[in-house]
Amino acid sequence: MQIAEAEALRFATELEAFERDTTINPDGVVDGDLLRLLRAR
Repeated sequence: MQIAEAEALRFATELEAFERDTTINPDGVVDGDLLRLLRAR
């Protein structure tokens, strides 16, 4: 259970950083930078 909680916390932290550091296309279109980031995961 501790491992799962640690993974959840790590993911939440990563998601917060992604939201803070990534600009989202207002048209809802995935641009090249976001596509590369998503493929890297």
